Parts: sequence; structure tokens; C-alpha cells
Amino acid sequence: MNNPAQDHYDSFLAERYAWISGGMDHQIRKNKDFFSTHSVTPRNNCIAIDLGAGCGFQSMSLALLGYSVIAVDFSGPLLDDLRSHAGTLPIVIVRSDIRTWSSWAGRHPGLIICMAIRLPTFPAYRKCGTLSGTVFRNWQRAAGWSSPSGIIPGT
Repeated sequence: MNNPAQDHYDSFLAERYAWISGGMDHQIRKNKDFFSTHSVTPRNNCIAIDLGAGCGFQSMSLALLGYSVIAVDFSGPLLDDLRSHAGTLPIVIVRSDIRTWSSWAGRHPGLIICMAIRLPTFPAYRKCGTLSGTVFRNWQRAAGWSSPSGIIPGT
């Protein structure tokens, strides 16, 4: 195991995550409604990257809306849950820490989301109020974006 947050997800939380959140179907419907309400739909570029994808609430919602999704997360058990529910949806699963830019760089997405709760678990986040700007610039550079359009800030 790599770190305390990952240990917690892999050994305890992963098998309970969908249930704690109200169930997979409920969360997919809720997130699809959220994205639709906020006009998050594929336009010229149908590639989306979901950083901290977990068991796939947002990944599957985006795929149902027409995106091809790259789902990135460090928890194998959560990604296994995503894989078991995704069926034939256009989702590529990448097991990696979201800070490892090289694991998802160069995909040129039209959308990057990070709706994960993990950002505050990073030590640098607690030490530096500018992490979000640094993270955004690194994500932008890794994704090959020249403009900041198409990102939903993390929660």
C-alpha cells in the first residue's frame, strides 16, 4: 500500500463507497442530471478525464452523455467496481495517483473533472493555498490545453 488515504480506501471504504453514497444507480442519475443542468455535454472534443474517478459515478454519467472517458484513480478496488458496472460504456480505466501526470497526459481532453474528496488529503494542499492553481496549470499542461475552458473545479 502506498499511503494512508489509499490504505483506507483499499482496505475499508472501497467496498462500502457506493452504498454510503446512496447506491450506484442513484449517483449516476444524480451526476448525469448535474452535468446536463450545467450544459456539460460533448461539443468538438468528446474526451473527458475524470481524476479521482473512484467507482465511477461521474465517469459513467459522462459516458452516458456521449463522452469517451479516461477514469483515473489510485484505488484498485474502486476501479474494479467501476469496471464491473461500466459494461460497454466508452471508459478507459487508469490506475494511478492523479498527481502522476504522465499516466494520463497527452490525451487532449475537452473536459477534465476532479470531483474527488482526495485533494485535501495531499500534504501540499494543507501547506499551500495556491495548490489549486498549480494543479490546474499542471493538468492544463499535461492535457495539452492552451486555454482553461472545459474544466469543472474539484470539490
